[in-house]
Amino acid sequence: MAQRWPIPPEYREAIIKRAIRCVANPSSSEREANSASKLLLAAEAQNQADEHKVIDVRVATRNDQLDAIAADLGIEIGIIEDAARQADSGTGGAAEESCFPADGTRR
Repeated sequence: MAQRWPIPPEYREAIIKRAIRCVANPSSSEREANSASKLLLAAEAQNQADEHKVIDVRVATRNDQLDAIAADLGIEIGIIEDAARQADSGTGGAAEESCFPADGTRR
């Protein structure tokens, strides 16, 4: 959970463990438990934001690699993207319909 905080690694685990103990301890005051909960939620939010950044970079890199492969094969990406947009706009939402409609029939 606390892997990407700007906190020295030797303190991360101790901080999280202490906050968890505080939240779980019935003797903690409401204020202490709330503060520890906020810390844990903030840590998780930061981790998720960082993960999204990493994923976005990986996707962009992969897209660039695929574009380069397509170019090497003489494929014009713009034509494929235009065709995909036309297909999406021409389906009238059919592409998003369920395989199992509400009436129970299968398609």
